[in-house]
Amino acid sequence: MLQNNTTAEITFALLQDRSHVQAKLFATVVWSLWKSRNLRLWQNVTETTTTILECARQLFANWRVVNGKKLQGGLAVVAVSNLMKNHTNNNLMCGARNN
Repeated sequence: MLQNNTTAEITFALLQDRSHVQAKLFATVVWSLWKSRNLRLWQNVTETTTTILECARQLFANWRVVNGKKLQGGLAVVAVSNLMKNHTNNNLMCGARNN
């Protein structure tokens, strides 16, 4: 039950009945919204909703790859390097965002 309706309280209430994957997706969307807000505020760059959501999708996919590679030992560094190359070569603003 929500008591004070703080941001934390609302967020935890929203995530309470969600799967781990849905919670992680939510976190990447919130992160992408925050990054977009900072781009607009500090660099006067405006992103479309499509770009923000695509960046969140890419961040989530990259996170899953890197975390899967961590289980295999030293391959995580190679995976991160390859992901960063692919990420910055993307036509979207995601590469400039330094996720």
